[in-house]
Amino acid sequence: MIRRQRSGVLFGLVSVAILAAGCGSSQAPAQSKSASAEPIVAKFALFTGATSPQTLAAQRLGQILKKDTGGKITIQTYPLGELGSTNTVLSGIETGSIQMTVTGGVASLVPQFEAMYLPYLFPSEKSVMAVSNGPVGQEIWSHFSKYHMKVIGVWPFGYSDFLTDRPVTSVASLKGMKLRVFDPPAGDYTDRALGANPTPLAVNQVFTALQTHTVDGMDDPISSLVSGKDYQAVKYLAITQHFFVFGPVLVSESFWKQLTPTEQKDLISAERQVEPYEWQLAVQQQTAGIKTMQQAGVVVTHPNLQPFKAATKVVYQQLESVVGKSLVQQIQKAVQQSGQ
Repeated sequence: MIRRQRSGVLFGLVSVAILAAGCGSSQAPAQSKSASAEPIVAKFALFTGATSPQTLAAQRLGQILKKDTGGKITIQTYPLGELGSTNTVLSGIETGSIQMTVTGGVASLVPQFEAMYLPYLFPSEKSVMAVSNGPVGQEIWSHFSKYHMKVIGVWPFGYSDFLTDRPVTSVASLKGMKLRVFDPPAGDYTDRALGANPTPLAVNQVFTALQTHTVDGMDDPISSLVSGKDYQAVKYLAITQHFFVFGPVLVSESFWKQLTPTEQKDLISAERQVEPYEWQLAVQQQTAGIKTMQQAGVVVTHPNLQPFKAATKVVYQQLESVVGKSLVQQIQKAVQQSGQ
């Protein structure tokens, strides 16, 4: 991914909505093009399974958008990494070959986002949304404009737990385990702090790696573990809730410019309607997913979380060298002020 160093406009959640309502001269070509062009089909790349909250929410987004635009804009969903790895998809968003995605794996572009993945940082989904929509979140989202992307919303996925090939009842249980790690460095630091060996893998390689014991386990929200059917490969789930997983909804700048101001408003409006729906699905699948896994023979453990929290405190210091001490402190303060 080529990092372009050019000045960008702040494209946070609030500013995108303002832009959508604008009628500046830069929108004139888009109005003319959209008015005469064929219906627009947007590819929405996902890294979770076909039944995940994210995929179902993307489909709901498409339904609302199609209705509100009279069929002018439709969305095609591509779950479970069908359009490639995270970096491949982000490159596609940047160049415009892919129109939309939602992912927490954006550290290769915006290292500042890593501060949102500090272990045991967020006490609730409400605190995630409060920080994401506040000044700190807006500042982080502004960096995406350098890569021809806009953040139009945030979708919470839920707390991440460990799915492994042996029981995890304490921090010591993870010692020496090869764990598939998600893209952010925070995941790597956290696994190492817990004594595990992080192993990077694309989402579409994880199931086979679990089956062949290339890795001993992984971590993800319950809904993702179920939709990806990873529990069919290994049979132990530890409820550790070490990360709250969420991601920005990214839109390609070239796709955005294809839309008229009215269509931009329709996209923002549809996303706002979908946000609570996506989280409702995540909550429902959290409970139902554990039952599904237990019925398939998965053994669920509930280790004492205090040793996990103590062991991962070092990650806060390690991430300061990546994103800066000031940002880490700002996010911690924002979480406290959210009161959630």
